[in-house]
Amino acid sequence: MGLVSGALAWGAAGTWRSTHESNYPWNVWIPIGYGAVKGVFLGLAMGWCALLLARKWGCVRGFMDRRIFAAVFLLGLLPGTYQDLTGPSPRLVYFEESTPDDQWYWNAFATQWITGTVLPAFGCALVVASFAAFSGRSSRKRLMSFIGVLVTGVGGVLLIFLPALASAGAPSPEGNGQHVDESAITAMGVILVGLSLVLRSVIGLISAVKRRRRLREVSRRQGENAIGSA
Repeated sequence: MGLVSGALAWGAAGTWRSTHESNYPWNVWIPIGYGAVKGVFLGLAMGWCALLLARKWGCVRGFMDRRIFAAVFLLGLLPGTYQDLTGPSPRLVYFEESTPDDQWYWNAFATQWITGTVLPAFGCALVVASFAAFSGRSSRKRLMSFIGVLVTGVGGVLLIFLPALASAGAPSPEGNGQHVDESAITAMGVILVGLSLVLRSVIGLISAVKRRRRLREVSRRQGENAIGSA
């Protein structure tokens, strides 16, 4: 669940950035792809953090554990906050120089930090902490695990088609410089991450099916043994 919520949260932040940053018309969608991929890795880290803390602190009675929410929210804040504090992020238009420090601190910094770091981290942490609490209370652990694997696969498929969807309507690249290659490079990265998620989901589904078959076989043998002993 962290993978998908992270991709959606930081992908939305990338959408906001793409509407506020000048770029070649065919490269405008690039922040969306970067944001979605970044969200996959951050969401994965936040999801594992929530899972480990939920196991350590036990079952949560309420909507979510505030301690888990605070921990995963902080984890989501750290990378973007560090990057923003060390200076403006590189422009996606390769020939433009980065924003000077006197123009970056503090208005531009605050805007970028809130929209690109705080809000997506908050949204992802809310989903992850809530799901961790719900799955911790649920008596059907295998079903929750199956749902997580299925959602991961759906998220991977969406990532595979994201470059085509996000760049729909954009004009064809023109020229022969680095600015033409940026879309293709970003698209390949997004698709590779999407394929890895789909592969992970398929492996998880195969493992779940095999586990279910083994349990059925054990139950069948136990039933035969009980009948034989009777």
